[in-house]
Amino acid sequence: MERIGSLAGKVIPKGEDLPTPSLTKTIEQQARNKEDFDRPRRIPFRPRSDLTSIDGILANVLARTGLERKVQQYKFIRHWEMIVGKHLASISQPEAIYNRILVIQVSSSVWAQEMAFLKSEILIKLKPYLDKSQRVEDLMFKVRKIHAKSIERIK
Repeated sequence: MERIGSLAGKVIPKGEDLPTPSLTKTIEQQARNKEDFDRPRRIPFRPRSDLTSIDGILANVLARTGLERKVQQYKFIRHWEMIVGKHLASISQPEAIYNRILVIQVSSSVWAQEMAFLKSEILIKLKPYLDKSQRVEDLMFKVRKIHAKSIERIK
């Protein structure tokens, strides 16, 4: 008859002595090593000091693709709320600049008329946010439904 030893489920034939404590530790260690080998390894997280900010990476990619100038031309969009105010920013959204005319989407014709009255003020407030090579001389308003999601995405 065989005896079952307490060491990792090993069967010890009757008549043989139980392993010595040092042998027991070796067998247990081998069993643990096998479990560790079978288990998928996790790479420990180590904070790195040589990380590059996403701004730096994005700037390099934009420079290599030639899009850096285009992005700089439209940086005023991020400051739209400061240019026109919180309420007008919620019902309007700058679309593009064509031939020195800034096209602005507004939620209704009533707001287009209201913003047309504020045109000179908007142009004055817009000027500091424009690229040096860029000039906006006029505003044009398009009536389109403004989605809150698209306004949040810009910010």
